[in-house]
Amino acid sequence: MAPTVIVKDLSGRRLFIELKLLLMESNPVKAIERMEKLDLLKLLSPSINYDYRLSKLLNNIKDVISWFSLLYLEESFDSWKTYWYGLTSNMDPEDVNDLASRLMMNDLESRRIINQSMDTGPLLDRLFRMKSNNNFSIYTLLSQYDTEFLLFIMAKANNENIKKLISNYFTRLKGTKVSLKGRDLKSMGFKPGPLYKDIFERLLEARLNREVNSRKEELSFVTEKFQKEMKSISNKQ
Repeated sequence: MAPTVIVKDLSGRRLFIELKLLLMESNPVKAIERMEKLDLLKLLSPSINYDYRLSKLLNNIKDVISWFSLLYLEESFDSWKTYWYGLTSNMDPEDVNDLASRLMMNDLESRRIINQSMDTGPLLDRLFRMKSNNNFSIYTLLSQYDTEFLLFIMAKANNENIKKLISNYFTRLKGTKVSLKGRDLKSMGFKPGPLYKDIFERLLEARLNREVNSRKEELSFVTEKFQKEMKSISNKQ
């Protein structure tokens, strides 16, 4: 039986599972090239145009994934998702949604994949205009997205500064946390409430921008930057 007939006979969910397994192979690019030669990509979606640009992007993704794996960050990620973003990258949003519907990608994980793919253009534009010396802005923007999507953006970007911003996020910024907890603020006299959110956000910004580097410096930072609030608390007591 011809491969095209087999693909046509598969249910949407089964087709998604088979595609996912293909994208999980050690070298999915070769598997995708085989699908193209067998005219299977067009059966998956007529909107998938396997041209030189898509081929180059998929190979860029392979290189970026290899780079990320060599960082040994002890962070698990699903490389197949990054290839999915690449494979569907030249499709219109409506066609991506149609494909997702056909493949019965209606679970929360799948919807997150689809929703993030819609942000490709806007995210690339924001990164292009972003200054590289504001770690907090980089963190605030990129922490909204999954690792797999950011690796795709890194592979797709033709701008070296964008690649450096994402690399900096992965290697230096992601996972940054402040040392102080709510109980520390309470012991300093701050009443639990909206102010806590402001303090922790300012502390995180200071951490990311290397203004503070220890718990002791965080305590001094809060004391200095929130003097007005502390005085107000003292006056009420």
